[in-house]
Amino acid sequence: MLRVAHASPIPICADQSVHSFADIASFWRSGVAGISLKLVKLGGITGVMRGAALCESLGLSINLAGKIAESSVAAAANIHCAAAMRAIDFGCSPGNQGLSGDVTTKPLSIVDGHYELPSGPGLGIDVDNIGS
Repeated sequence: MLRVAHASPIPICADQSVHSFADIASFWRSGVAGISLKLVKLGGITGVMRGAALCESLGLSINLAGKIAESSVAAAANIHCAAAMRAIDFGCSPGNQGLSGDVTTKPLSIVDGHYELPSGPGLGIDVDNIGS
């Protein structure tokens, strides 16, 4: 990884192998330019925000990534984390697009290439309890 990171004209971002704060530090030592942080892998909002602080202290760029086919609940948490971070140089990619159904009354959507930050109590979304 060290040779690849130093030889590549394109910044390398560690993604699927980041499961802990120790992994972030390990990849920093490997010469990558950034880390992909995921709510599901780092223990939710608190873990992702702590991971972001660690990345910032190490000079690593951040990609805030959702998992494929997550609901608008997870996407809202992802978007709120992005709004609270100083920078997400490698982007933010919630994964709720393309679902045939969602668990919220108003699924989050992209407008003009961006997500709107949900407002209101909690994550700013309402869970659809029809049929429960």
